Formats: sequence, C-alpha cells, structure tokens
Amino acid sequence: MTEKLLGNLGTVMKFAAIIILAGYIVTLSPEVSQMKYDDSGAVHFGYNVISRKAFAGAYVWDGEDETRTILVPERTHGVKITALGGYVDRGVPTPFCVVFPEEYQSYGEGILGDRATYESVRKEKEAAGVACNLQEIEFTVELGRYVKTAVLTADKYCVRRETDGSVTFTHPVYYFICDEANKTFYSEDGRLYERGTGALVTDFAYAN
Repeated sequence: MTEKLLGNLGTVMKFAAIIILAGYIVTLSPEVSQMKYDDSGAVHFGYNVISRKAFAGAYVWDGEDETRTILVPERTHGVKITALGGYVDRGVPTPFCVVFPEEYQSYGEGILGDRATYESVRKEKEAAGVACNLQEIEFTVELGRYVKTAVLTADKYCVRRETDGSVTFTHPVYYFICDEANKTFYSEDGRLYERGTGALVTDFAYAN
C-alpha cells in the first residue's frame, strides 16, 4: 500500500516537473519572450503581455509647436509602462528620444549621438570657418505613475546646412511633469528627481 502511494506520488511529481519545464521553455521562446514594438502612434512603445513589461521609446515629432508634449501613459496594450527606453525583438536597442522631421537635417551631415560628439564636430566646423548655431527645442514630458527607470535614452543633435553656408545643430531639451502618484520619481521646475534620494536624474538634457 505504502509502495503504491509512493509510486503514485512520484508520478504526480514527475508530471508537475514536466509542466513547469514546458512553461519555462515556452516563456523563453522568441515568440513569447521578445518585446513587441508598437509604432502606430507618435510615441512608440515596446511591450510584452507575458512578462508584463513595457517601455516608452521614440517620440516621432511632426514639427508642429502644438505637438511638443510627450505623453507617457500608465499602460500600453494593458501592460504597465515602467521604463523609458529598452530593447525589442532580439535585443535591438530602442532609446527614449525625439525623432525630428527630415527638414532638420541635411543629407550627408547626419545625426550626432551625444553632446561630446556635437562639441567636437562644432569645434571642427568653426575651425574651418563655418558659422554654427545651436537651436534647442523644448518638449514637455508627462510621465506616468508606473515609470521607475530610464533604461536607455539618446541625446541627439540634428545637423542642417543652411543656404548661407552656416550650420544649425538642433537639439531637444525636456521639461518633465511627473505624476504625483509615481513612487520612484518626482518633478520640480521641469527636472526629474529620484524620490528616495532627491538626486537629479542626469539622463536628460533639461530645458532649464
């Protein structure tokens, strides 16, 4: 009797182990574990309904003054948005940033990926006698209550050659309005701070 019970118990445990292992394999499969990307709106989102993770990625600006507000909502596709920037598919980096219209960059000039590169390129152009100007455009970011980390951001400078031969660098700066219910961050005078320590979040170029 005891041997029979132990045998049945062993069978149940083996079956349970198979179910757990199968669930683990399914979770790791590319179709399930990878972040999907939604670029149907101005703000792009990465999300996974299985892992219940989501992030806000690029904001594609149309060039109008009336649309310089970036809304990061509480959820997308029913999943809480907990990050700014992240990775989709098989680890493709997808930063939180502003994508400018084509008229803000000239063919062959490209986009500069950070401030150090901008300063280096500007120095080279000015040394060659090219007049340079910096145009900073302010965007308001309305940050949802569940965002708790900035995983990946990009500080880009568009480069445009003007008809007079000068060069204009266009750069986004941010003014944050954080949801008061956010437990990780708070905003003050347009800047983003960590609620626990009061430290300034240095991932962004601020408007002031």
